[in-house]
Amino acid sequence: MKRHAFTLIELLVVIAIIALLLSVLLPSLQKAKQSAQAVVCASNLRQWNMLVGFFLDDNEGTFPDADWNDDDRTDPHGQWWIQPFKQYFSDETDILLCAQASQNPGVGYAGDPGRSNEFHPTKKTECWGSRDQETAPTANEWTYASYAPNAWIMNVGQGSWGRDSYLNNFWSKRGNVTSPYNVPLFLDSRWVDVWPMETDKPDDAEYNGTGGQGSMQQLCHTRHGKKTNVVYCDGSSRRTDLKDLWRLKWHKNYNISNDMTGPDAPWPDWMR
Repeated sequence: MKRHAFTLIELLVVIAIIALLLSVLLPSLQKAKQSAQAVVCASNLRQWNMLVGFFLDDNEGTFPDADWNDDDRTDPHGQWWIQPFKQYFSDETDILLCAQASQNPGVGYAGDPGRSNEFHPTKKTECWGSRDQETAPTANEWTYASYAPNAWIMNVGQGSWGRDSYLNNFWSKRGNVTSPYNVPLFLDSRWVDVWPMETDKPDDAEYNGTGGQGSMQQLCHTRHGKKTNVVYCDGSSRRTDLKDLWRLKWHKNYNISNDMTGPDAPWPDWMR
């Protein structure tokens, strides 16, 4: 029996159909992948809530202060929480990075060796890096992460990074946190710790933008679209709209009725 081969036209039609199906399926697959990564990220943050809880249970409900090793010196950026919590996550480094963020140590700068070296986030990497100080048990070891605590939880009993005029803003102890369902504990961040204020403004562009100010610049990014993952002081974890970050009770005196929560808020185009 004589067999007929595909004609060139038939072959092109089959290729066109396959290409069409791929163009339909690939965006769906990519969206599904991003959704799965967002779920993993939320799971990581829930584990951070547990780790902080372990620390609080071991320290009579008091959050870390700015002198973790009691040497009468304010510690470098991030060390105030990295060192106290490290004993709880040392073997679980996977929880440090969101699956949507990438570690790229090639992008960065060498800071003051006496303090810590930190990588500035760029479009190529959204993680930050911090090197342990010389007095730490893990001296010169690097921590890379894409999460950060709300630094207003810090205990100011033994010093803080806050200026004197802001000392009344700090929560300091778990028992001081009012409305814990609206007070961020840990969240997606492009910097090692954040100090949001109601006067903060987002940049006019997600990367290399201008016009912004304050810690909200480090929290506004599109790892998970126009939402970000946050674990709150009550232990709940939820995806939060970037614009709603200004509605959260970051510190004791934070005013949630600010310019960015009003009807005429000056949102940049990339956040609309």
